[in-house]
Amino acid sequence: MPGGFGVRVETFLKQGDFISPNYDSMIAKLLVHQPDRETALATMKRALQEFRIAPIKTTIPASLQIIDHPSYRNNQIDTGFLESEMEF
Repeated sequence: MPGGFGVRVETFLKQGDFISPNYDSMIAKLLVHQPDRETALATMKRALQEFRIAPIKTTIPASLQIIDHPSYRNNQIDTGFLESEMEF
């Protein structure tokens, strides 16, 4: 699990737990807190890269693409950002 200053992971799972397809697909939530946006984005990127979740697919690769996008980094996005700017 990612860790360090300003990083929190909220989850109910531990290694080896079974995830039923009958429930919400969110198995963990990653939160970061830093004094400014640039530091928070760097911390989020590092924490996402530290996650090790297998064998299921996650949204981590998409989240990393979003964080690296210039419009997102410059806080110049709107509700159409994913549709108009991203290709997953």
